[in-house]
Amino acid sequence: MDCMPGFGMFLVELVALGLFLIVWFVSVPIATFSILSVANTAGRRVAWLAVVWLVPVVGALAWYFRARSRVACDVEDGRPV
Repeated sequence: MDCMPGFGMFLVELVALGLFLIVWFVSVPIATFSILSVANTAGRRVAWLAVVWLVPVVGALAWYFRARSRVACDVEDGRPV
């Protein structure tokens, strides 16, 4: 007999939430430091910071992939600009 029906699903949801929060608390500060260290205008920095902080994991990943594609496009003669 199951004394607490649905408790197993609760534990799965709790673990998923915990993993999400760990990924968020690791990726957001890294993305914030990266955004602040790049030479962009203040408006663009604020916009990217808002995206990273308000859309937790997706925002940080968007910044990461944008930064990687920008470095790949700015490379000339094998040296990044």
